[in-house]
Amino acid sequence: MKTSRRYRGLLPLAAATLAVSGCAARPGSPSAATSATPAAAPATKEPGVGAGARVSLEGTHSPLEVPGEKHLRNVRQLTFGGENAEAYWSTDGGRLIFQSTHPPFACDQIFVLDIEDPKTEPRLVSTGDGRTTCAYFFPDGKRILFSSTHLGGRSCPKPPDMSQGYVWALYPDYDVFSADEDGKNLTRLTATPG
Repeated sequence: MKTSRRYRGLLPLAAATLAVSGCAARPGSPSAATSATPAAAPATKEPGVGAGARVSLEGTHSPLEVPGEKHLRNVRQLTFGGENAEAYWSTDGGRLIFQSTHPPFACDQIFVLDIEDPKTEPRLVSTGDGRTTCAYFFPDGKRILFSSTHLGGRSCPKPPDMSQGYVWALYPDYDVFSADEDGKNLTRLTATPG
């Protein structure tokens, strides 16, 4: 069985994730401006964990299998190191596009990972400048879409104030771009603040 077929069944899950992510939130909706802090996992009766104990994996390097999890099986870690987020499948299930912060990049950039070849390193498809977010494959898989601040400057914009909880900054320099699947032929689609 080809690996991509194995992941096709996850497309509905990816669509559901997209529907609840900050990128898909409607302006003015609570999820568009803030994100609730995840609660601890539900009480578990797993061996080795006290009855009724709560298992919190927030902010930890956790195992891929969570005690008490009954729905996810055959979990496979795809990225290692850095901060990786907002990963979305190509429609053929063979690639992931995601944002990542890891050296030499000081803030989020867009990468594509070929699922068919797990030894392949993720490929940078954004410019490497500014901050990026919300990347997706077009349905045909030949082009990508993402937001970036790179036209406003090469350095990362100042992070938002998180003293009141999690917020996602809407920088005035954000614009939406389209590019070939390899990041070439970058086209600016918007020219408005944020």
